[in-house]
Amino acid sequence: MKLTDQEGQRLVSVMLAMRPDWIPNKPGRMLLEANQAGGLVFAQDFGHALRALAAYATETGPDGRPAKRTPNLYTADGKHWTSTATEPTALPQQPACEDHPEQEAHNCRCCWADHKVGQRPQSHIGKHFNESETAA
Repeated sequence: MKLTDQEGQRLVSVMLAMRPDWIPNKPGRMLLEANQAGGLVFAQDFGHALRALAAYATETGPDGRPAKRTPNLYTADGKHWTSTATEPTALPQQPACEDHPEQEAHNCRCCWADHKVGQRPQSHIGKHFNESETAA
């Protein structure tokens, strides 16, 4: 979803009203850059963008302090989008890992485990990897 100028200004106003500590992070610039790069791809509409922002900005850690120190990951995929969606099935899905189709390619737990034990290069997270092909 591409934000209009007015929607972007409203979103920044709400963001800074909830989290004035984010002023140094320049959330207006962050939203402008996200909008120029394709918009808020996980937002179904402006109402969803507001609900996701509220969930993101007010999430707290086990100690009761804010879990999100900056607004920088607001536009990225996360539970703040999925938990506030009115139609979760309409959200864009990440591509599946080529070796582990039950995992999302960009963050496949199985591939990362292989990488951590030295069985897969980091360049092949989410991609097909055959160790015997690289040994030759």
